Amino acid sequence: MACLVSLVMGCGGPGAAHYEAVIDGLALPDEWELARTVIYAPDGDVKCDPSPFTDCPYAIRYFVTAEAPAEAYQAALVAVRGAGLEVSQEFDPSCNPQSQVPCGFAANRGADQMNVAI
Repeated sequence: MACLVSLVMGCGGPGAAHYEAVIDGLALPDEWELARTVIYAPDGDVKCDPSPFTDCPYAIRYFVTAEAPAEAYQAALVAVRGAGLEVSQEFDPSCNPQSQVPCGFAANRGADQMNVAI
């Protein structure tokens, strides 16, 4: 199972390193293996220019886990809430494979917005 954690903030915010540090601050389960990091920034893996119309810069981290989707979802919720982020919207928290809405959630802490998708 794959888990995507992204942290975004638009123009005028801190650089992508800030968002990487916020993701690194999550107490994710030891079994979750970091598969890939993609940085969206003027000097990142994907080039983008900060403006009032983009989320640039931001960071995405992909993790792989053997957990079932519903278990990974709950583990991500615990990690995000433990880091002081407030969950603002949940999408299919049961991770029902028949659902047309992917399981995931959005969370906020100050100006930081995190999106998690399982």
